[in-house]
Amino acid sequence: MEKFKSKIDLWLLVFLTIILGCTLIKLLYDGVWLVSLLIFSQIVFIAHIFATTFYIIESENLIIKCGFLINTSISVATIKKISETNNIMSSPALSLDRLEILYNKFD
Repeated sequence: MEKFKSKIDLWLLVFLTIILGCTLIKLLYDGVWLVSLLIFSQIVFIAHIFATTFYIIESENLIIKCGFLINTSISVATIKKISETNNIMSSPALSLDRLEILYNKFD
């Protein structure tokens, strides 16, 4: 069993930290507690996604895990093509440097 963490783009991490961090600090400074709690919960959710996005190659399967949202298993034998892509829709990853995996007949 081999486990691979997703690459994290530094610009994405900095962007999210600045946007959500500054928003949270401003809301806390203004005393807007309910919205601050909402922003904080978004930060916790995103941190969870960053910490739990990984890929496992186990015997004849590729397991793709992204938090509690995605838990997919692909048989290596059904993989037709692997290619590099920058398409956001191609895979659960924390970077725009992605691999697109085409498998089965229509997946």
